[in-house]
Amino acid sequence: MAEPPVVEASPLIVLAQGGWLQLLQKAGEGVIVPRAVEREIRRSGATDPIARLLAATPWLEVVSGRPLSHRFYKRRSRSRR
Repeated sequence: MAEPPVVEASPLIVLAQGGWLQLLQKAGEGVIVPRAVEREIRRSGATDPIARLLAATPWLEVVSGRPLSHRFYKRRSRSRR
């Protein structure tokens, strides 16, 4: 089974501002948003349109900790050697 895609702040913000947020669903049914990304977006305040959109979009799942698989971190650390 494929792992759910993970999105960082910049693409999430740019796609939302352009009205293209639904494009992320093409990557998978559910999209993981790391807690740090959520905090970065919410820094603008609860009335910020992107923060409201993040809270109102059920297929964007905010997770704490390491949202990426252990395999990803292994590959990434090997490639930096």
